[in-house]
Amino acid sequence: MHGTQVPMVRPSCRALDVEAGSCSPKDAPADYVEQLQRELDHAKQQLAEMERRVSDVWKTLEVAFDTTQDCVEIIDREYRVLQANQASLNLWGLTPKELIGSHCYEVHYEANEPCADCPATQVFRSGLPFSVALEGAAWREHLNRWQVTSYPLKDEHGRVTRVVNFAANLTKKRWHEALTFQAVRLSAVGDLAAGIAHQINNPLTAIIGNAQLLLREFDSSHSAWAALQTIERAGLRTSAVIDTLLNYSRQGEYSFRQTDVNRTIQDALGMISHQVCWGGAGFIMDLADDLPLICASGPHLETVWMNLLLNARDAIGENRDGEIRVVTERSEDRKWIRIYISDNGHGISPEHMDRVFEPFFTTKELSDRMGLGLFICYSVVTRHKGRIAVDSRLREGSTFRVSLPADGWCDSPVPSEQL
Repeated sequence: MHGTQVPMVRPSCRALDVEAGSCSPKDAPADYVEQLQRELDHAKQQLAEMERRVSDVWKTLEVAFDTTQDCVEIIDREYRVLQANQASLNLWGLTPKELIGSHCYEVHYEANEPCADCPATQVFRSGLPFSVALEGAAWREHLNRWQVTSYPLKDEHGRVTRVVNFAANLTKKRWHEALTFQAVRLSAVGDLAAGIAHQINNPLTAIIGNAQLLLREFDSSHSAWAALQTIERAGLRTSAVIDTLLNYSRQGEYSFRQTDVNRTIQDALGMISHQVCWGGAGFIMDLADDLPLICASGPHLETVWMNLLLNARDAIGENRDGEIRVVTERSEDRKWIRIYISDNGHGISPEHMDRVFEPFFTTKELSDRMGLGLFICYSVVTRHKGRIAVDSRLREGSTFRVSLPADGWCDSPVPSEQL
């Protein structure tokens, strides 16, 4: 018996049914839709906050990447540069368009294949960081030593797909270390010089004064006249040496004024004449008498001449046929004053020529020198907008040539700076 069919009535769609997928969201109750909208809005806010944080971190990394003084480049397995920081662009004198996408060995070394000692090659092979010291791009017109360290960047399978190269300029680092060392040394010399001046100048003044009083009392025929003149000259010479030492100790600050280059050479020689002329070595000085005054810091130039003269003396050694020659002249175009300090000593090896002005570089025993003399000369000369160069041949000798601008008028005072 068939009864009457009753139509099926579909119950209201619950939130649980929507989540289970058995009910369409359009049939969901209004409160559930509102809740879902709130959660969606909250998720959007969280996503926006995460994007903001990621953007901040990325900007921070970009700033750190571009402001680090070390050169940083990221390359792929084909040695193409994927990214480079500003220090690297500045070093090579390239724009991002010229560098990015190019093979590093082509743009940096004009080679057709990766360099034999490339640390990135080691990293691609081993998957481990690798560091090596190399000679490479110039800084301050001299070939530099670099510490290049490469780090692997791996994919999800542990395969090295990219390498980050960090290149630190060891020469530049040592340059600044040398500046600091020199400042500390000058400070110590300053304290010593002040103590010497205090202990010696007072009795020295009495000696000179009494000698001059006695010279007024006696005439030139007196038996003591010659001895008194010798005492006076020796006292004045000692006083001048102390003044020069005090000036040397104050070298940290440059004081530019019209300066007689020949006089600075003579004053420097007066400080070290005993060392330079020791052992009977010949000394020839040919100073041009038509040189103009130049804008310079006299005590600093004296340091240059002392270092070059002592270097020449060391090069001669105990050779009694050794000769040191100092010559000054004005260039043909009248724009430069040139100073030549030459010796006929043992000369400089060709492999050392590019490093002679590098701080702490020396071929002498460490107990003899710190390797700062020629570095200081280079620093002082360049501070005077001048140039210094050397010509040398083994077993024949060396000639250091210093060129200084001949314009002697300090119209706009050069600010004093630390060396």
